[in-house]
Amino acid sequence: MYRRALQSCVKANAQDPSACNRLDTRLAECYAEDVCPLETAAFQTCYHKVGTLAEKDPGDLKGRLKERGIDCEAEATAMKRCLRDYKLYPFALDAAKKASK
Repeated sequence: MYRRALQSCVKANAQDPSACNRLDTRLAECYAEDVCPLETAAFQTCYHKVGTLAEKDPGDLKGRLKERGIDCEAEATAMKRCLRDYKLYPFALDAAKKASK
């Protein structure tokens, strides 16, 4: 599901592929659950922390997360790095090639 969505996103946002970063990270999470369980667990812990903050007080979530240094970027990068070690990442390049055909 996420792979096809990422392919569509990359194709639709050819001028700005960064628009697909969230989908790219979610797809990485799917693959990493089996291959990189420690990195995935760290990412999921961070992601759920963000979700808990959003539920408690949805106003200016980005500002509060920035103040607390919570953006899950380090965890997402570690997860993707682990997948890269197994030659399972990046997806976006593969998606862009397929989408352009």
